[in-house]
Parts: sequence; structure tokens; C-alpha cells
Amino acid sequence: MKTKFQEGYSFSSAETTLPLSRKMEASWDLGRRRNFPLWPEFVSFVHCPPQWYYIHHNPQLHCFEIPVNGQLCLTHQDKTFILSPGEIYLLPIGEYNRLAIDEQHGFCNKWSIGFCGNQLTSLLISLFRDHHHFFIRNLDPFISLLQELHNELHEKRASSVPRIAGLALQFLMELAAFVPSGISPQLADAVRILEFNLASPIRVRQVAAELNISESRLETLFREHFGVTPKNYLTRLRIRQAERLLQHSSLSIKEISQRTGYTAPQYFIREFRKEHGCPPGVWRRRQNGKGASNEKS
Repeated sequence: MKTKFQEGYSFSSAETTLPLSRKMEASWDLGRRRNFPLWPEFVSFVHCPPQWYYIHHNPQLHCFEIPVNGQLCLTHQDKTFILSPGEIYLLPIGEYNRLAIDEQHGFCNKWSIGFCGNQLTSLLISLFRDHHHFFIRNLDPFISLLQELHNELHEKRASSVPRIAGLALQFLMELAAFVPSGISPQLADAVRILEFNLASPIRVRQVAAELNISESRLETLFREHFGVTPKNYLTRLRIRQAERLLQHSSLSIKEISQRTGYTAPQYFIREFRKEHGCPPGVWRRRQNGKGASNEKS
């Protein structure tokens, strides 16, 4: 039987069928409540039975899926593929995804970890660019980190907060070693320029001029590596930053539009609506309402 619900740890709507056998699970929302730069909000190890599926419609955490036994059928960005032991996949915030066990592959035991943080999106872009799929020679170091994080999140000791944040960063840094090194120096410089000028009304032609290349060459580099234009890439960065400011500050829509590089609030509202289907003020109220209902529960 299909069940729709709201995930307690991420405030996002989800859908599933069969119940999971949760062998290990721990969560702590301290980092979200205190607006930390980086925080591992949950760690779980679960058994997924045959014919199970789980849909995240609009996840509010960046999550990593890590199968250790069996195989996981994963759908993301309109692509469906099989995730096997020795592979890790990043499911970004705000992007629909579906996890499933089909009859052919039987079951899957997997680890999952979800991250939040007001600097997390920028960090992930810096470490992984637009890379989601990682092929790991030896999962043992990552499993050890996940076990440590699970124990610390379960205990919820204030004295362990720096250690928890450190373990979270270590997980991401070690995973970054498996990102293919095919990015060109010009593209890496272009991404840095966009990141550093997120709050400025920078234009693509200015970036191209700074790198001494043509606009068409810059667009080709972005399309080949990220699958989007430089303008779309910059818009993605700005919307992610706007989401953080909407959730974790009391700044007005006008102030947020200025801090994310938009010269007019109307333009910011239009771009935000394209991404979320509603204006930023409505999105903020919905997110605040979800957070309040979660605290009451």
C-alpha cells in the first residue's frame, strides 16, 4: 500500500510502500536550528525489501546513498540506473528522486546520510562541481565515518558538536578525492569567479573577458562539463543562496534579491518562481510552517 507523509528530519514530502527494517538510525537537527555552515542531520543503515520504493518530491537535505549489499535502483534527473556496492550517489536538495528495489535485484542494505548547512551548497559545488556519482575502491573508511557519526548523533552531546562537524567535513573531503579530474583550468577559474561574485550583477561576457576567451567558448565549456549554460549555472547558485537566506534570516525579499545579485526584486521573484513554482515569500512561509509543525510533533 502506498503511503504519503512528511519526513520528520527534512520537512519534505515523501512517498513509500513497504516499511523498512531500520537497523541503525540517528538524527539531530542542532545544525539546522543554529544555522551551522555544515551539519550531518541524519545517518541511517536500513534493509530495503523487494518491491520497496521511496520517492522524495522536494528534499530539503543533500543526501548520499551508499549500498553495501544488494543493488539499489535510483532515478534522478530523468535517468534511472542501478547503484551497486562500491558506489556512492549524491542526491541534491530540491531535486526529485526515486529509490527502489525491483524484483530482479531482490533487496539492498544501504547507508544514507543527509547534510544541511548555510555554506553546504557552495562547498559541494567547490568539491564536486556537478558530479553526483562516485566509484569507490574501498568503502571501509566511509563506513567507519558513518558509524562514528551515527554514534555521535545518537548521543547528542554538546561537547561533541565540533567533532561531529569535523567528521562531516572529513566525509566530504575524502569523497572529493574520487571526483574525476577532467575539469579544465579555464572552467575551474570561471566557476570561482561566479562563486565569488554571487552578490554582484556579473555578466557572462565579463567572466569570458577576465579569462581572455570568447563567450561561445565559455558556454561550450559549461555545457560539456555541467550540461547547462554559464547563466543557468549562476542562476542555480543564486537560487540556492536565496533559499538559505529565506529560511535562516529575516531579510526582506528586496534585501535577499540584492544579496544574490539581482538588480530588481521582480527579476529575482520571476527566477525563483521558475525553480519552485511559487514566489519566494510563499516559499518562505511554507518552509517556516513545516519547521514549526515539526517542532510541535
